[in-house]
Amino acid sequence: MNYIVTSFLYGQYDQLNDEFVKSVGDQEEFSADFAQFRRRHQAISRSVQEADRFLMISNAAYFCCQITSIIFVFYNTIFFRDDTVALDPAFAALSSAG
Repeated sequence: MNYIVTSFLYGQYDQLNDEFVKSVGDQEEFSADFAQFRRRHQAISRSVQEADRFLMISNAAYFCCQITSIIFVFYNTIFFRDDTVALDPAFAALSSAG
């Protein structure tokens, strides 16, 4: 999810940059509406802020789920040692995940 959002926003900035470079021209004279570029840049920046808020919650939830999974694996390894560690490592991983 993070990669998709980041790639999309990067593409938006890259497209804006390409259009800005084209509007500068060979003689380094700006031939477009600067306010339009500023508004587009602000709109993309607001999208970045919104994505940051959303991804912050998503990343925190992912982190909490990973901590819970690690605690669950350690609990099973300690209290159900005969059912997990003594078996095949692949089966032990599958039994602790389910």
